Amino acid sequence: MITLYVNKKYIPKDLILFTAHDAYFDGSMNYSYIDDRCVKYMHDIDGITRFDLQNQIVDTSFGKGTDIINISTGLKTLLNIYSLRKVSDYIFDISGCGENVLPYLFEIADENAVSLFLRYFRVPKPNLYDFSINGEHLCLKGQNMVSKLLKYSE
Repeated sequence: MITLYVNKKYIPKDLILFTAHDAYFDGSMNYSYIDDRCVKYMHDIDGITRFDLQNQIVDTSFGKGTDIINISTGLKTLLNIYSLRKVSDYIFDISGCGENVLPYLFEIADENAVSLFLRYFRVPKPNLYDFSINGEHLCLKGQNMVSKLLKYSE
């Protein structure tokens, strides 16, 4: 389940809004959690064809042997969420993620409750989604979702 906040005033005071995805990933990330699923995310989102865990370098369509800190912010955000998914006091700001990351967020949320903050309202292909938005439980389907989400940002 995804708990989605689209207005900061609804974020409970006892939760931490996690916004520094680049800084956390670049400076604090422990790569030991990276598994086959993370490698798939890396391939699907940034086109990474090889990940060298020991040297923390990747091969991408842009070049070989680049430092892992050069991956996209969206991928860093997803990997941060994946690594911290069992920490319930975080709300992850996903406003810097492209649409290519969203399906993987829903995949993670199928297994672990995830709280997200979003300043825009693009949603993947029409499906039925189970949300809690600003504390109110909703079950939304596809195109009607955007207009209903907009009311919660006010």
